[in-house]
Amino acid sequence: MASRRRGLVACMAAPARLNWYRALRSRRGARYVAGGLAVGVFLAFIPLFVLHFPIAVIAAYLLRVSRLAAVAGVCLSNPLTLVPFFIVARLTGLAVLPSPGTAPQPLPDGLGGGQLWAYLSSLGWYDVWTILIGGSLLGLLGGGLTYRVGMRWALDYSEKRREWRDEAGARSVQRSGAIIDGD
Repeated sequence: MASRRRGLVACMAAPARLNWYRALRSRRGARYVAGGLAVGVFLAFIPLFVLHFPIAVIAAYLLRVSRLAAVAGVCLSNPLTLVPFFIVARLTGLAVLPSPGTAPQPLPDGLGGGQLWAYLSSLGWYDVWTILIGGSLLGLLGGGLTYRVGMRWALDYSEKRREWRDEAGARSVQRSGAIIDGD
């Protein structure tokens, strides 16, 4: 029998998908999984760099939600999304916070790679606060939406899983020749 070759993305995503389904199969319910995912997405919007994962695990433990789902939610923040998250968080923070009297440092063109670190190290405290506040507000919005969507998704998955179990049980009863009607 010929084996089917999977692509690089499918091979890399397989362990994450396995762990996601393991979290969905948890006996603790949909709120447990959706809450963990929402915590992870909230933290993904806050510029914490490599501290996302340990903070997500600790926050999920303290809030008694799925640590596995929290780590999956944090994966939204990755090297491809980091720069857009910073830009949108900064613009959101500038729209919310009052101006300090001096003009904030403008965003340079072509922000990426090593330029991001140089730009961040040149920021003043006001600019750092704008990014943190803007990221927190975006994280609250994203986490809230993720909770609603994750809750629906987890409930649908558990309902499908229950139907699959019921169908499998009915098939096994039919195969064994048991009398269902009580005749």
